[in-house]
Amino acid sequence: MEKEVLNKILDRLDKIDSKIGNMENKISSMESKIGSMESKIGSMESKIGSMESKIGSMELKIGSMESKIDILDKDVKTIKGDVVEL
Repeated sequence: MEKEVLNKILDRLDKIDSKIGNMENKISSMESKIGSMESKIGSMESKIGSMESKIGSMELKIGSMESKIDILDKDVKTIKGDVVEL
C-alpha cells in the first residue's frame, strides 16, 4: 500500500516536472521571439536614422540653393540697374 502511494506521488511529480519543462520551452520560445523583435526594431531605428541624415543633407542643399538664388536675384537687379543707367 505504501508502494502504491509512493508510485502515485512519483507519477504526479513526473507530470509536474513535464509541465514545468513545457513551460520552460514556451518561455524560451517567447524570449527568442522577443529577441527577434528587438533586432527588427534596431534595424528600423537604423533605417530611420539614415533617412533623417539624408533629409538633413537635402535641407542643407536646399539652403545652399536658396542662397545661390538670392545671389542671382541680386545680380539680376544690379544688371537691370546698369541697363537702365545706359
